[in-house]
Amino acid sequence: MLRITLLAVLLFGVSAVAADRSGEYEGTYASTDGDSAGKLRIVVQKNSDSTWRCQVFFTAGGGEIPTKQISCSADNDQIVTEFDADVDGSTFHATLKGSAVDGKTFEGTYTTAGSGGDDQGKWKVSLRS
Repeated sequence: MLRITLLAVLLFGVSAVAADRSGEYEGTYASTDGDSAGKLRIVVQKNSDSTWRCQVFFTAGGGEIPTKQISCSADNDQIVTEFDADVDGSTFHATLKGSAVDGKTFEGTYTTAGSGGDDQGKWKVSLRS
């Protein structure tokens, strides 16, 4: 009986920790060298098959740039997404990795590689109210 009770407590504890991070997040990004900065928007959705979808948008040159998702994971307190984008004819691949600061905010780092050069920096987004 003690084993069943402990198992139930452990399972309840794990399910309580697994937060649903779906929502629209807005914030900013800035490169480490200070060459680029702007607004960042991430729409996180959990699909019916329990996979994740991350739509990433960022500003560059005054306009919002959509991206093409390659992968997305938003489990518990971590988010990782990879995407491709095209800015003024230069294509690049980016990876964003972040951790939950609280129930409404993520922050992390990004790296990009592409025809316009490589970049890295930090980002922070909060759940849109």
